[in-house]
Amino acid sequence: ELESRYPSYPGVTEQLEKAGEKLKTGAQTKEIIGKYMEEGEKEYESGNPQAAIEKWHKILNMDTDNKEVLSRIGAIVDKYFKKGMEFLEKSMYLKAIEEWKKVLELDASNEKARFYIAEAQKQNEENINKYFNKGIQEYNNGSYGKAVELWKKAYERAPDNKDLKEYMLKAYIASGILQYRQDNIGDSIKSWEA
Repeated sequence: ELESRYPSYPGVTEQLEKAGEKLKTGAQTKEIIGKYMEEGEKEYESGNPQAAIEKWHKILNMDTDNKEVLSRIGAIVDKYFKKGMEFLEKSMYLKAIEEWKKVLELDASNEKARFYIAEAQKQNEENINKYFNKGIQEYNNGSYGKAVELWKKAYERAPDNKDLKEYMLKAYIASGILQYRQDNIGDSIKSWEA
């Protein structure tokens, strides 16, 4: 009917139908984006930022430049990064590394997080070596209790280190023998039970 009224515009009906479909599709996309945004907000507010980010990534699959989503994810990345820095300031290197790994899960190209992970790993290793070596000195001086305390500090920083466990066991045994030789049977039993 439009083409008969406007013969100088061939295909006008078809073009209007396509435009209507695009508007309809755009409205549906906007509705889906709104749904994912709301679900993500609920997840975030309930303390589950990972689930929130999964929802928000669905939005980015439809709208890669969605500023609101990018801003929210950026805020979470900043939160994890700052928490890692707080742990670093307290010399809690493993916890700091955990936080920065969360940053990399969300932003794999975050070079700052990679840098601080490497630094924290280096500082953690230095502390492990420091406590381990001091523990060796104390053990060699017969101060088995001090040796164990130092090796415990190293072990907290390297919980997978089987050698540290072995050294602590040797110190407990040596301490128990020393206590036994001094007729402190109760203390020797405590050392062996540790």
